[in-house]
Amino acid sequence: MKKEEQAKLPKVEWFPIGKIKPHPENPRGITQRDFDNLVDSIKEDPGLFHARPLLLSDRTGELIIVGGDKRFRAAKKLGWKTVPGIILSGLNEIDEKRVLAKDNGKWGEWDWDILANSWSDYPLGKWGIHVPEINSEIKEIKIKPYKKIYFLVIADPDQAIEVKSKIQQIVEKFDLILEESAN
Repeated sequence: MKKEEQAKLPKVEWFPIGKIKPHPENPRGITQRDFDNLVDSIKEDPGLFHARPLLLSDRTGELIIVGGDKRFRAAKKLGWKTVPGIILSGLNEIDEKRVLAKDNGKWGEWDWDILANSWSDYPLGKWGIHVPEINSEIKEIKIKPYKKIYFLVIADPDQAIEVKSKIQQIVEKFDLILEESAN
């Protein structure tokens, strides 16, 4: 991007929380557990909120959130008086919905091998990384020759027998060697 284009970009500002309104047609939800984790995350690392400020539209004369609704709600719960935001002026209704969708879009995938090997000691769920649960049915699994497969299992202790049984079914189905780790 050229310097003159960079100079035209809107800057992060701090806005009184009472002047901002959620988008009335935001289709994105959040579970109570995830919301509580988000509140804890912002409390622990408030600087990340400034690095990912709210995206706001001023189309209606009010400041409407088109990106960051859940962070806004978390900041309210924490009692913040002001929040960081960027006004995206000149948006129409379609633009607002496009920004809202793109801000919440799924643009990547987790590398489960890396998570299982290097990140398993961390509270991934609290950090917004949802580890898939083992379902009651074992789906088809494609295994490349000579590739290690890692299972990152996060479960309540009372589910341990069920989880171990499902993993054993996979091991037997694909004639794998199971190496257990206490880590």
